[in-house]
Amino acid sequence: MNRKTFIVSMLLTIIFALNCGADVKYTKQVNLTIPAGKAQSFAAQTQNGWINVKGGRTTDCNLAAAIIVKADTEEIAKKIAEEVKISLLSDGNGVTVKIEKPKMPKDVQLNINLDANLPGAMNLSLVTHNGNVTVADVSGNTNASTHNGNVDYKGSLADLKMGTHNGNINIKCIEQSANKCEIIAETHNGNIDFAAPEDFSAAVDASTRNGSIRTKLLVSVDGKIGKDLKGTIGDGRDKLFLRTHNGSIKIK
Repeated sequence: MNRKTFIVSMLLTIIFALNCGADVKYTKQVNLTIPAGKAQSFAAQTQNGWINVKGGRTTDCNLAAAIIVKADTEEIAKKIAEEVKISLLSDGNGVTVKIEKPKMPKDVQLNINLDANLPGAMNLSLVTHNGNVTVADVSGNTNASTHNGNVDYKGSLADLKMGTHNGNINIKCIEQSANKCEIIAETHNGNIDFAAPEDFSAAVDASTRNGSIRTKLLVSVDGKIGKDLKGTIGDGRDKLFLRTHNGSIKIK
């Protein structure tokens, strides 16, 4: 065997070995629906996966969950996926997504993506670790957090608390609220964009260490805008608190 043939043979052996150890993906879809009744809140938590919530005029809580398992074989992946149990629970006041997972082998990867369609006025509590959180067309208070991922909100002005460590935060408030609101957005590595509704007024507290702060709204401040911005928009009815370490802030 000459040198060229030997090298080709070794490369083919390595490729074959890598392919033999490649992960096999199995996906199971779960669709659940329960009446919202008088429930005023919805809570969902997953570890690896996204959470998408869309509000509407529905009177039900609808959940589409994708259970995605990667393992050495399809048989193992399917077995794990079938052992994951997802349910919607209601105590009358709120609806909660319950996820029961089997003991996970070290070489198995489990992702659970959640897509929910709910009454738009429900308050939301949404938590994931690795994945994006997206909320649209809601008017209730929202608490949404992830560690690695973006947080996006489009809905009415409300009490909002958005957090991530590695990701951007985008908030677009398209309607005013009759109540005083507190908006909090914090990330470590990412940008923050906040778009206010018409006639927005708030006490503003924004800061970044490595980035810039820009505003298209008239803010009454003492001094100039630098890495910190403290001031007032309008009569300062609401509170707007924006923090990033590595990233820029835009207010418009």
